Amino acid sequence: MYEDSWYSLVPDHVHKKSTLAPQPSSHRRRESLLQQANGNKQSADSEPLRRLLEEPESSIGPPEPTLLPRAKSYSDFYHVVRAQLSKDAAKKKRRRNKEKGLDALTIANPEDDLRTCKSPPSKPIDAALVDASQQEYILYRDQLGMAERHLNRLVADANGALHLLTSLADDFRAVEAQTSSFQAQCDHLLSEERRLQKLADEVGTDLHYYAYLDGVTRRLNAPGASRLVDHENFGEILTNLDACIEFMTKHPDYRDAESYLARYQSLLTKALHLLEVGFSSHLEQTSSEISKQILATQSEAARHALAYGRSEQMLLEADGLIINVQRVIHNCYDQFGHPILGGNFDTYSNTATNLFSTYADMRDRILRPTTQHDLDVFRKEAKEINIETACRNFIKQCYERSFNEAGLFSKVFSIEPQFDTDSQSAYAALKTQQKALVNVANLAPVATTLQPILQSADLQVTCNLLGWITNEYLLLEYDEEETQYSIHCHDLTARLLTEHLWPFADSSFEAEVTKSISKAPIPPESLKAMPATDSLASSDAYPIAKRALELLAMYDQAMPKERSQKSSPIVFRIVIETISALQRAEARLKTNKAANPDPDPDLFMIKNLLILKNGLMSLEIGDVRAQPATMQYFGQIWDTLSPQNWMGLFRGILGGTLSLGLWSSVSNTGAASNGKSGGTRALAQADQDANEKLDELLRQSIYAFTQRWGTLINGARSGKRGQQTTVSTEKELDNKLTVAFGGQPEVMAKLKEAIYINAQAQKEVRSAEMTEPKKPEINPNPRLQSYYASLESVIGYDLLLGGTRHFGYYDDPKAYNPFPIAGSLRRMEEQLFRTLRVPGGSGARVLDAGCGNGHVARYMAHKGLQITAIDVVGRHVRKAKKTARKLEKTKTAGKVGSLEVRHMDYHHLDGLDAESFDGVYTMETLVHATDPGKVLRGFFRVLKPGGRIAMHEYDNVLEENEREESQNKRSPGARSKAEKNRRPDENLKRSMRQVNEWSAMPTNAISSPGAFKRMLEEAGFVDVEVRDLSDHIRPMTRFFYVLAIVPFWIISLLHLERYFINTVAGVGSYRGYGFWRYVQIEARKPGQGAVVERD
Repeated sequence: MYEDSWYSLVPDHVHKKSTLAPQPSSHRRRESLLQQANGNKQSADSEPLRRLLEEPESSIGPPEPTLLPRAKSYSDFYHVVRAQLSKDAAKKKRRRNKEKGLDALTIANPEDDLRTCKSPPSKPIDAALVDASQQEYILYRDQLGMAERHLNRLVADANGALHLLTSLADDFRAVEAQTSSFQAQCDHLLSEERRLQKLADEVGTDLHYYAYLDGVTRRLNAPGASRLVDHENFGEILTNLDACIEFMTKHPDYRDAESYLARYQSLLTKALHLLEVGFSSHLEQTSSEISKQILATQSEAARHALAYGRSEQMLLEADGLIINVQRVIHNCYDQFGHPILGGNFDTYSNTATNLFSTYADMRDRILRPTTQHDLDVFRKEAKEINIETACRNFIKQCYERSFNEAGLFSKVFSIEPQFDTDSQSAYAALKTQQKALVNVANLAPVATTLQPILQSADLQVTCNLLGWITNEYLLLEYDEEETQYSIHCHDLTARLLTEHLWPFADSSFEAEVTKSISKAPIPPESLKAMPATDSLASSDAYPIAKRALELLAMYDQAMPKERSQKSSPIVFRIVIETISALQRAEARLKTNKAANPDPDPDLFMIKNLLILKNGLMSLEIGDVRAQPATMQYFGQIWDTLSPQNWMGLFRGILGGTLSLGLWSSVSNTGAASNGKSGGTRALAQADQDANEKLDELLRQSIYAFTQRWGTLINGARSGKRGQQTTVSTEKELDNKLTVAFGGQPEVMAKLKEAIYINAQAQKEVRSAEMTEPKKPEINPNPRLQSYYASLESVIGYDLLLGGTRHFGYYDDPKAYNPFPIAGSLRRMEEQLFRTLRVPGGSGARVLDAGCGNGHVARYMAHKGLQITAIDVVGRHVRKAKKTARKLEKTKTAGKVGSLEVRHMDYHHLDGLDAESFDGVYTMETLVHATDPGKVLRGFFRVLKPGGRIAMHEYDNVLEENEREESQNKRSPGARSKAEKNRRPDENLKRSMRQVNEWSAMPTNAISSPGAFKRMLEEAGFVDVEVRDLSDHIRPMTRFFYVLAIVPFWIISLLHLERYFINTVAGVGSYRGYGFWRYVQIEARKPGQGAVVERD
């Protein structure tokens, strides 16, 4: 914009030396100052003052041009000028300082001062200096003015440039905005173009799905269309048809989609039918040729080569057809035969099933001569040689043929079907093809061939065969290499055993148990005590016990350990039926009423039960022997029978604090057995452990035997007249033990030790009875004690029911709100009081049998009754006594009766006087009775004539339903469909049995409708009435169900029902509505008594 020379016009305030000018005065002055003060040269060399003060000549013209940096912009120019001005001002300041310094130096010289004072400067010189300064100032001012004018012009030009740049920037921004808008429009157009292109492609594709119909229809309906299946193009047809069907299925709203879908599906069915026809024709041709060649030869090797080598070659010659068949199979199954679910799965799976069926028919026809020959050889060997050997050879042949068939099948269909429970799998499809030929899914021919032969053979043959199959094929040695054949045989064996042979063996054992144990006769000679022979412990055992050991050993031989444990149903039935048979024999022996019978029934039971127990432990350990030389586990058995010392056990039984009747049947309503008589042995329920049953019966037999001989020993030692001597008694005992347990000195020693312990216990108990008053006899019932002592019972009863142990009564059965619970409990107690019909406030004596914490007794006492509350649980007695003390403190004369609490068992009411009570009641406690008949007879004894009994208890129809089911099996059609739907399921039955067992409620197990009425009448009561209150406790059972259902699922999953039985009961009581009832029972003892009529 400007020439570079213009920038040289910026004034330089520091004057530079001119090349033509004389040397500046400052230099001359410096020289004069450097001269000596007294030198002579001073005057000569010094110049006048004018010369000293003269300034360099000022130039009137423009300053000497200098090259300054050219500004790139206004801002740069401004900074350059400012820097130059600052520089000039600094130079000017230095010059002034310099001049002042020279003046100071001049004054500092005294001679100069004197000379100056003497000769002051002249006026012409000053005027000249002023003029020079004025001229210099004027020049400087002119220069500044010129520079100012140039700067103003530059600033104006810079402002114009900035304005122009601003305008350009605004224009650029406008252009950019227009460009962005244009770009967006272009992008929109491009995306629209792509959308239209895609839409066009889709329309073209969609049109293809529509247009393909006519072409494929002509191809599949044209003459000679069956030849399409021999070419790979047929696979493309199937693929295109699948795509068209899928498209029409995904777009049902397209025009005529439903019609096109139906037509494409019809064409797919047509194509697959063509494939079936082609495959069938190919198999027919192959079968015809191979069958002729097999019939023409008698060589086994040639037949095998034709059946598999030549057949494979001919089948795979039609490679195009086989490839299409494999494509169809892979459209519905994976490599291992698992279903691949898709839109056309049903169509393809039906075709696959037809292909499998056609193939199976073809292979069955080809190999029919071979299979028939194998069957003839098997029957001949079974008849002439040995059944077991014939069965082994037949199984080997079947396994080899199945392996070869599996290899050929996989080559034809390109899959290897594995066992699968899915009904849509290839294995399930093959299993429906039940032919005579054995294959991977058809093992029925093996079972149907073996079972008739084995059924007629001895059971030992079946066991030997099962043991051989298990060891040969199912259990592999650790160092045995797995091959394809061994894996195939392992899978076949697992299915053959689980589906056919094990169920067959179980039924054979069931039949043998029934024949040789359950229904075995009892010949008199089998009951005689015979000495052991050949030192075998079981040589002189009861024949049924010996047979049981044989069956246990055979079952252990035939089955893997998982199926032959003590929990096995077959093992359990062998043990239970053997125990039953032994008890029948014991009952026969007990018909001999001699004081010392021979043979001794208790010793008979001890011996045979020990032998059976030893065999069962051997089975559990895995060392089962039909006739072990010794009772190798007797020491362990003996320790199990007496976890505590025998003295404590005998003392407890003799003193009445323990009982051996834990497993006795509660259905017996006769007199309950106490410990002194040894007890009545009965069968355990079906869900009990056989080991526990054996242990209980052994304890009972040992106690009865030792008690009787202990009494004889004590009698002999007493020296009373008529008693044998001690020597003769002990000799007789030794003879009996030697005959029974000859060769078993450990058993004899332990039994003799137990006899002497029992004799000592009898003496101690007799001595204690003579010195101490007799305490009430109590059966502590350990299971009952354990139930009420469990943490679940303590927390549950205290938290939910406030310590009360009965249901609440609700007037509205349909109410969903169970609160307040305390009010419902009091209403139930009021119901019991009204049912008792004893006058309140009359001071009538009433027995609370099973008082719990005493809450019901307290309510009855508030009604003015004199309550005697008894309970067998010590914890309950202590809490009930606290309740009685609190009642006594709040007692008001004339309004409250009394409450006396005793620790007593309602089975043994001997401590209560006969005919001393006006009423008796139970609140859900009779269910715990082990002998309800005896309890009711005790109630009858203590009641006054006309006395009342009231009970709130449970009954159920589970057993009744089971009896009806058994009757309906004998008379089909007897029950309607609605009645069948009301049958309790097995889960409910199992839950109720668990509740009865682990809540110690044996009476509930036999409390069918009418049972209480029958038992009360048998006890002597009259006017028995039973009312159903089940609906009135429904809100509370619903509440318990809601609380317990989630914990119940977890408990059931972990199999912890035994430890959380109240949770099981909470769910079962609600689910079992209609199958169990909450009943209110009242009855009267014959005679006159005060009765209150209540609504």
